[in-house]
Amino acid sequence: METAFEQGADLESKRDSGKTPLMVAITWSRPRSVEVLLTHKPGPDLHASSLGDSPLTLAVRYGGSQLLHMLLDAGITPRHRDAIEANKLILHEIVRLNHVDILRRLLLYNLPINAKDAAGNTPLNCITTSTNPEIIRLLIQRGAYIDYKDNVGLTPLAWRVTLDDWEKAKLFLQLGACPDAQLSYMSGTPLHLACNIGSLEMIEALFLEDFRMSGDAGIMGTIFQAACQRVDESRGSAHVVLEYLLEGPKFDPTMSSRHRGSNLSTACFFTDLQIVKRLVELKVSINKEDILGRRPVHFVLYKGLELVEYLSTKGADFSATDLMKRNVLHFGVASGRLELVTYILDRNPDFVHREDCDGWTPFFWAVRECLLWGTESNQRGAITEALIVRGASIPTQAQGIDRQWTPYELARYYTLSGDIIKALAPTREAAQKSDYAAA
Repeated sequence: METAFEQGADLESKRDSGKTPLMVAITWSRPRSVEVLLTHKPGPDLHASSLGDSPLTLAVRYGGSQLLHMLLDAGITPRHRDAIEANKLILHEIVRLNHVDILRRLLLYNLPINAKDAAGNTPLNCITTSTNPEIIRLLIQRGAYIDYKDNVGLTPLAWRVTLDDWEKAKLFLQLGACPDAQLSYMSGTPLHLACNIGSLEMIEALFLEDFRMSGDAGIMGTIFQAACQRVDESRGSAHVVLEYLLEGPKFDPTMSSRHRGSNLSTACFFTDLQIVKRLVELKVSINKEDILGRRPVHFVLYKGLELVEYLSTKGADFSATDLMKRNVLHFGVASGRLELVTYILDRNPDFVHREDCDGWTPFFWAVRECLLWGTESNQRGAITEALIVRGASIPTQAQGIDRQWTPYELARYYTLSGDIIKALAPTREAAQKSDYAAA
C-alpha cells in the first residue's frame, strides 16, 4: 500500500459501490490498512459517505471498537455536515450490536438520542433480551425518552413484558418507566399486557410501582378483563392471575370499561362460577352494560345453566335487551344448549316472538350456527323443535347485510343437519318466491 501511494494512488478514488479505499479497508476489517490510510498526507476524506454509510457506521458494523476509536482519534466527528445524514442512525446500530464502549464514547458528541428509524424506533427501542444493561442506563442518563412508543405502539417496558424479560423490565421500572403508560388501543398499558400474557412475577413487579390504576385501556378493558382473556398459560393460568388480582389491595374489582362493561361480564364469559361468585361478593354491578348494551346475564348464557341460575338469584335482569334489541333468548339459542333455552322459555314464553334490530327472532339465531366461545352444535334440532312448540314462526323473513333471509335459507347456508333443513322447508309457493331458491 505504501508503494501504491508513492506511485500516486488516488485516496479518493471510489469503487462501483461508491466506497473509498478507507471505507473498503474498514469493511474488510483491516486495522493496519486503515492506520496507513489515516496517517498518509494528504489523507482521505474522513467524512465521505456512500449508499447511506459513512466510515463510522462501517466501523461500528464491521470493525468493532478498535476501528471506531482509530477513526475518532484521527479527527472524524459523527456530526460533520458531510456525514450527519449517514450517521443519523448510528446509535441504533450500536445498541443492536451491543457495543457498550463505543456507545459511551459516541454519546460525548451529543448525537440525537431520540432519533427514529423507519420502524419508529429510537435507540432505546432497539434493545433486545441480550442487550447489556449498561446500554440502557447510558441512553436514559443522556436523555432517552423511557416511555417512547414505536410504530407498533409499545414502549421498551411493554416489549420487556411481552417477551417476559423480567430482569430488564425490573431495570426499566427502577429507571422510571411507567407501568400504566397508555399504549395502543389494542394493548392497554404494560400492566394490561402483563395481566394478559406475562408471568405472575412480572405482574407482581409492576404492582409494586406507584401508578394510576386505569379503569379503561381500549379493547383490553380493565386489567382484570385483560387477565380473563389469557390464552397461553405457559406463564401462568388465568385463574392464578385473577386470584392474585382479587386478593391484592391495589385492585378495585368494581372498576369497569366502556368496551367490555363490568369485570363481571368478562368473568361470566371467560371464567367459572368460583370467580363469578367472588366478584358478586365484592359488590360488582350485576347489571352494568358494555359498549353494545350487553350485561353479565347475556354473557353467562354462553357458559351453562349453573351460572345462569346463580345470577338469577342475585338480581340479574333477565328482561334486559342490548343495543341490538337482543334478549336473553337470542343469546340462549346461540349457545346451542337446550336446557338454557327451556329455562328461559319457561320464565319468558313471549320472548320467542321478539325481534332484534334487524327483525331476527330467536328462531333465526337458533339456525345461525356459531362455532366459537364453547357453543354447542348437536342440540340445534331439539332447540328449533322447542321454539316451534312455543309458537315460533318458520316462514318469517328478516334483513341480512345484503338480502332477506328465512330460517330455511340460513339452515342451508350453515349446512345444518338434514332433519333441521327438512323441518324448516317452506311450502312450494314460498320456495318459489325465495331469493335463495332463485340464486
